[in-house]
Amino acid sequence: MLSVSSDNHSDVVVVHVSGDVDALSAGSLRDELTQAIAGGATRLVADLSEVTFMDSTGLGVLVGRLKAVRMAGGGLHCVVTTERLRKIFFATGLERVLPLYEDVEGAVASFDPQS
Repeated sequence: MLSVSSDNHSDVVVVHVSGDVDALSAGSLRDELTQAIAGGATRLVADLSEVTFMDSTGLGVLVGRLKAVRMAGGGLHCVVTTERLRKIFFATGLERVLPLYEDVEGAVASFDPQS
């Protein structure tokens, strides 16, 4: 079962995700990220540290929301702590467009405070 919630860290919206992100559940993640962008957020962190499984649908959601937030002048960073999920990002090359961090604090701090 997928659980998705969000909170604010200064001017960064952190979307916390736990469980499996697959074709059946990825809509919840997409909806949460879309809602944050629609609310004016341009700095997003997807905290995937509690994700146990992610398929191509979940990756597609992240890429799609990255494009949307970039059009608004922002960015999306990801917290990935499990080797299994890191392998997926590196196998697909997504680590080149979605910066990966070990913890939420590092991901939040990585946004330039001047922009």
